[in-house]
Amino acid sequence: MNGISEKPVSPDTLLSIKRCAKTGLRILGIEPRASMPSAIVAGVDRFVRQWQKGIRPAEAVLSAEDAPMIIGCLWAEALVSRFKWEWSMVRFADAGQIIAPAVLAADRSLVIYPLHFLTCCFADPAADVAILRAYNLLKAGAIPNARPRAYLDLMREVGERQLAK
Repeated sequence: MNGISEKPVSPDTLLSIKRCAKTGLRILGIEPRASMPSAIVAGVDRFVRQWQKGIRPAEAVLSAEDAPMIIGCLWAEALVSRFKWEWSMVRFADAGQIIAPAVLAADRSLVIYPLHFLTCCFADPAADVAILRAYNLLKAGAIPNARPRAYLDLMREVGERQLAK
């Protein structure tokens, strides 16, 4: 994809991401020692679907403002663990130099913007969550058009093309 550049997240940012993910485990009720990526992703998918139905933790436990960060970091860290993806700050030159945190496949074929995606899902009860579906497609190696350095937005690809729905 043209117009994309990236830089690694800082060590301080990575530490914050890991803290957010740990908080996410607690909120989802997943024991850290027993946290397999597949269980985390299924839990995140279920949590977001429940949120869209209005079933949410108390505001004191997780505010609507913090939810995309906390749950997004947890989801992304599961991808990092399972698929050896990497966090990066992605810059879109053709979109006014917007910068977004993302997790990317090592060959940069695929990318997920977890905070952006979850912000949309939490705000729109009709949004297609597709988190578990995307994870299962990744496990199966069933993502068409995934070429090195393509920076293919996996969640857009899964949602728009209705892959394996």
